[in-house]
Amino acid sequence: MAAFGTRAASAQTASEPTVAHPERLTLEIIATAPSHYPRALAVGRDGSVWAAFMAEQGVMVGGGLARVRPEPLLHIVGQTTPGWRSDQVNALLAAPDGGVLAATERGLHRVTAAGQVIPLGEAIPWQHLAAAADGGAWLAGTDREHHLFVGRLVGDRVTVFRPRGRCREVVRLFAPTPDRAVVVCSDQVWQIGPRGIVPLPLAGSPLFTPPSRSPERRQPPIWLYDAALTADGSLFLIGATRRLVRVPPGRPRYEVVATGSFSELCAGRHAQDLLVADFDGRLWRWNGQQLECVHEDRDRRALRRLTLDSHGSLWAEEDRGSAPHRLVRFDPPYSEGPHAVVPLDLRPGLLSPGILALGDDGCGGLFVSTNEGLGYVAAPPPEPRSRPVAEPAHAAAGGAIMPRFIIRAIPMVHCKRGPAVCARCRALAGPRLCLLDLDPPDRGQVERRVIGLEIDGQKVWREFDVVRTFVDEAEARAYAADHGITTIDLTPPDVDPP
Repeated sequence: MAAFGTRAASAQTASEPTVAHPERLTLEIIATAPSHYPRALAVGRDGSVWAAFMAEQGVMVGGGLARVRPEPLLHIVGQTTPGWRSDQVNALLAAPDGGVLAATERGLHRVTAAGQVIPLGEAIPWQHLAAAADGGAWLAGTDREHHLFVGRLVGDRVTVFRPRGRCREVVRLFAPTPDRAVVVCSDQVWQIGPRGIVPLPLAGSPLFTPPSRSPERRQPPIWLYDAALTADGSLFLIGATRRLVRVPPGRPRYEVVATGSFSELCAGRHAQDLLVADFDGRLWRWNGQQLECVHEDRDRRALRRLTLDSHGSLWAEEDRGSAPHRLVRFDPPYSEGPHAVVPLDLRPGLLSPGILALGDDGCGGLFVSTNEGLGYVAAPPPEPRSRPVAEPAHAAAGGAIMPRFIIRAIPMVHCKRGPAVCARCRALAGPRLCLLDLDPPDRGQVERRVIGLEIDGQKVWREFDVVRTFVDEAEARAYAADHGITTIDLTPPDVDPP
């Protein structure tokens, strides 16, 4: 029996934006097709970019899948492949080998970097793809009779799950672990694991609306708008009941986080970090304890297409009503207002859907799929960083200021055998957070963004990322506590410059 609970959410008012003049970026159209728009988009780790161009509904048929980058443009024909229709691609997922997985109305297809099309599994209509940690993928889709299909791709084999009943449409697909997936439909939530496919009991939950006898009100009992799965395994749901509901991992239990006109969800980078947009132009952030309003637009321009990039910045389309839309970027902690804006000459209407998809290039840039074509927003050039000037209030014993860095994602290993064989390697596996002084000898180490480690008596080098600078340890620990960083190693590893 599912347990229900209510958690009081502290909804705080957003402060005034501190970014008076956001950086103005430009959108460059890099690929177009006449009377077509890139409906699906995939960006690979190797820099490859794939786009599925679809015709506007009601205008014409046709389209095609193409690899936009690296150049030259590669059109995928695949006319001799059974079941392949390049104008029926619903979702794309970049493959590690430079190819792409294409979910179509006639099954799943693997497209190699050379353009070869290989059908995989049955000819089932798939609409959603999600990458698994083991290199495979999860799939979800519905047919014309609204039967749900869930697939698991391992190698070239697709295992299909067919739950009983019907569903309206698939809203989200999550793959938290290789052997587990969560499918969120507009009227049901399915959990797939070693025990098979199990529905989440929603009847009587805070997401359930009692049926009405009024002939003018025909709202279904369950109507979900969006969902997000955070790093700790918590599932967040919003729907017609105007409630933000959290389902913790494990036994089904429902916690009402807040009530409001929420429209979209986006999971953050930390364990319980969640970003929420509403229809009134507000951006909310849930940190595991309270829901805080970090941004409020005075003109109530709603945010859509919430997308988190690899640097932790939030990109979103700002709906400006009848005026041209624009793309905005919020940098952590998202409470200073938009740090960058991208003007868009888009006035979404019946045949102009605006922004369709966003893809992070991993280097601060962004690929934007619009009804005008596939565009790219280049990352701004890095600003030159100068050494901080010493201030008496924070001076060290020698009279010089000593700002510190929080270093994240430093891989720690013990020997060449690795965590699979060595017990000590397993204990040290994962990122290690360290504080390094900017003063020598660590200064040269920080500038080179590489750290030295001793493995089996040999010096090896690993790259790391700089999060932020601080003038003292207290400030660094306060920042770590606010951002979910629980442990910091004050003893840095071997950092002698190469």
